[in-house]
Amino acid sequence: MSFQPAFKQKAASTPQISMDILAKLETLFTSKKWEIDTRKGMSLYNRFCNTLLKFEVEEQLFLLELTQRFIKIDIDKYLPIFEDLAYQIRSDYPGVDIIFAPCLPKEDLGVMKSARVALYQMEAPSYSFDWGNCWIEKDDIAKKVKFIKDDTIVVLVDDFVGTGETAIGAVHYVNEVIGSDFSNDRIKVLAIVALCAGKQALSDIGVQVYSKYEFNKGISDYFEGDALVDAKTKMETIESKLKVKKGFRFGYGSSEALVCMVRCPNNTFPVYWLGKKTAPYER
Repeated sequence: MSFQPAFKQKAASTPQISMDILAKLETLFTSKKWEIDTRKGMSLYNRFCNTLLKFEVEEQLFLLELTQRFIKIDIDKYLPIFEDLAYQIRSDYPGVDIIFAPCLPKEDLGVMKSARVALYQMEAPSYSFDWGNCWIEKDDIAKKVKFIKDDTIVVLVDDFVGTGETAIGAVHYVNEVIGSDFSNDRIKVLAIVALCAGKQALSDIGVQVYSKYEFNKGISDYFEGDALVDAKTKMETIESKLKVKKGFRFGYGSSEALVCMVRCPNNTFPVYWLGKKTAPYER
C-alpha cells in the first residue's frame, strides 16, 4: 500500500510513498508533536509528503533521519526566551544602562525584519519585564547615541544568527554611529538561535552572543568517516534534484542548519524551504 498526498496530483503515474516511509513520517511527527493533518493541502504534513515524493527511498530515509534533529520555534515562544536572555544580560551587568536595538546593518534599517518584530513584542504594554535602566530602540541605534554613557551596554536583538554576517554588519554600524571609542566588548548580540560558526565569528571581533540554542552543522559536525561521506553524497543528490543554486548548497554559507523560526532562514538546508508552497516551510 502507499500514500498519495492531498495535492500536486498532475501526472497520470504520480510517485507514491510506501507505507513504511509513511509510518516513519508519522512517528517523526508524533515525536515532534507536529500536527498530522492529511486534509489541508498546505498542511506541514502534506508539504513533507510532497517533498518526499521528489526523492528515492534512500534519500527519503535520510531526510527523515535528518529531520529528527530539526527544530521549529514559533513566534509565541519568542517573548519568554527573549525575557530569559535579557535577564541573563542584566545579571551580568547589574546597575549599568542597557539599550536594546535591532540587529540590523545600515543597509537594512527601516526594513521590517524579525529583529524589529521582537523588539515591538518586548515593548508591549502587557509585557511585565522590569527593565530598570534599560531602553528599547526599535528602529535605529543612532537615535540613542546621546544617552550612551561610558559603561552603557548595547544589545543587538535578533531571532537567529547564522554565519554572523548580518550581526557583524550591525556591529559595524554601531561602531560607525557611536564612534571608535565604543569598544566591541560593550556590544552584545541576543538571539534565540545561534549557529556555532556565527557565534565564533562574532567572538573573533570581541562580541559576546547570548542565545537559547546553539547548533553545529547538521551533517559535517554530526557524522564521521564513511557515514559523513555517505550523508554528504545523499544531500548533494537531493540538492541536485532540487536545482539548488551554488551559493545556497547545504544552506547559505554552507551553514547546514536544521532550524526554522517564524520563517525558515536560508542557512537551513534548502530541501526544507526551496519550493514555493511545496517545501515544508516558507522562506
